[in-house]
Amino acid sequence: MNARPGITLIELLATLSLLTLLSVVSVSWMTTTLKSQSAAENNSNWARASGAVLDLIGQDLLTVERLDTDGRSRKPRVTAEEHQLSIRSRSQLGVGAFHYVFEPISGKLHRRWNGKQESQEAIALLGRIDSFSAQMDMPSETQATPSLLVTLVSDDGQQIQRIYILDREDVQ
Repeated sequence: MNARPGITLIELLATLSLLTLLSVVSVSWMTTTLKSQSAAENNSNWARASGAVLDLIGQDLLTVERLDTDGRSRKPRVTAEEHQLSIRSRSQLGVGAFHYVFEPISGKLHRRWNGKQESQEAIALLGRIDSFSAQMDMPSETQATPSLLVTLVSDDGQQIQRIYILDREDVQ
């Protein structure tokens, strides 16, 4: 009796098991790759958006209002509080102040003109801000000019900082 060539049931099961294992590994690898790519893209977008906000703060600092219209009231032109940065400025809206206000509950940073939110200038940084701080360093023996350190931290811990050098008149 001649045995016909063919595949046995055991060979078929072994092949299917190997294919299943390879499929599971490939899907797992693909999922991990897509997740890491998405996270990298989100971090890149956040860094770009927060850099744009810091650029906007820098532009506002460059247009700090130098002339006191109310008789040299000695109000500082730049003030930093816990979750707020105020910059007296002159813009197409007139003379006033830009206020960068961080709302911890919503995790958003807003830019307001004299306390009123501008619709085209409301900045939310993709809604991923964990904290915003603005810290003034006044002149001292080691530092000749005042400076402003602005820090933005995302909800996943990514941090971006920028230091701005100010005039003494800005902080009075």
